[in-house]
Amino acid sequence: MVREFDLDLRQLLFDATNFFTCIDTFSQRFRLARRDHSKEGRQSPRIVGVALLVTADFRLLLLHCTYPGNRPDPRILASLAADEACRCREVADGAERVTLVFGKGNNSRENLERVRQGPFRFIGSLVPRHHPDLLAAPSDQLSSLAEAGLPGVRARRLRRVVFGVECTVLVT
Repeated sequence: MVREFDLDLRQLLFDATNFFTCIDTFSQRFRLARRDHSKEGRQSPRIVGVALLVTADFRLLLLHCTYPGNRPDPRILASLAADEACRCREVADGAERVTLVFGKGNNSRENLERVRQGPFRFIGSLVPRHHPDLLAAPSDQLSSLAEAGLPGVRARRLRRVVFGVECTVLVT
C-alpha cells in the first residue's frame, strides 16, 4: 500500500488514549478493562486503552495496540518505540527520516530520550503551566508566520532542555 498509493511515512502521528466501557464492574473475565480515571472524567467504569500510529497524509493506520486501561500513556509510547521503528523499516525506504508527532500526555524523560536515540525526529507539545517563563516572553520577541501561510500566528524558536533532553522549542 505504501508504494501503490505513494504514502508519505516521513511524518507519523501517535496517540494513546483510553475510553470507558460498560463491562460489568465485578466480572473477572476481561483483563484489558481496568478501573482507573478515564479521559471523560468517569471513575467507576472499567476503561481500555488504545494507541494508534497513523500517517499524517491519509491517517492510514500503521500500528495499533490495545492495553489495560490503567497503564499511563507515557509507558505506552516507550514500549512501542521499537515496534514503530521496525514497522517503518519494513514498509518504506528512508524511514530514518521519520518525524513522530505525539501529544503532551506522552511526555517523560524516558520517552524523549528513547525517541531521540531512535531513528525518529519528534514533535511534541508541552503543558503551558509547566513552562511559565516561555509564555511570559514579550510579544515583540515573536515573529509573524504570515509569509509561511499562517496569517495571525506569531512564534519564537529557541533551544531548551525538556525532561533532560535538549530540544528546539517553538512558542506560538
